[in-house]
Amino acid sequence: MKLIGFNAGNVTRSLLEILQEHKIGSYRLLTDFRNGHSILESNNNRIYVIFKKEPFYTFNRQFKQFIADNPQLDGLGESINIEVLERCKTFRCEDIVIIHPNEIYVVPPNLISKFCMKYGLVRGQNKLNSYFKQDGFKTKENISEVTFSFPQKIMQTFSERYRGLAN
Repeated sequence: MKLIGFNAGNVTRSLLEILQEHKIGSYRLLTDFRNGHSILESNNNRIYVIFKKEPFYTFNRQFKQFIADNPQLDGLGESINIEVLERCKTFRCEDIVIIHPNEIYVVPPNLISKFCMKYGLVRGQNKLNSYFKQDGFKTKENISEVTFSFPQKIMQTFSERYRGLAN
């Protein structure tokens, strides 16, 4: 499956069309957040969508001991801010959909939380991330974020997750 678009808004609209087309659900955009995050809602489900340009390439180097203990999970990783997981809980999102240019992944937010806490894959960032405040004045705020990092291999691809539904 290939999503169409060059930015988060276009790709999210393309995902909405695919969900409808394959009868996975009649979703609509509930809300957008900064940096390509949004929540889609149907009558019986909500999913949190993250548009990413690239995976966590240095996962294996950052978490050498974890990979040494779990070599079957080596490879690319992902990271999600703890704020996102809290938002998933608040909005009762059943899945997180991570969209990369070449693949779409699906994972329940509670799986990420439990997995990362069990294996100690939680880290605070050394550098501050700068974001525009949503105050209409284009002022920036600097935030040090706590992230949960995990191997891509614990997620399902969109095709794997919806195999039985997307004929």
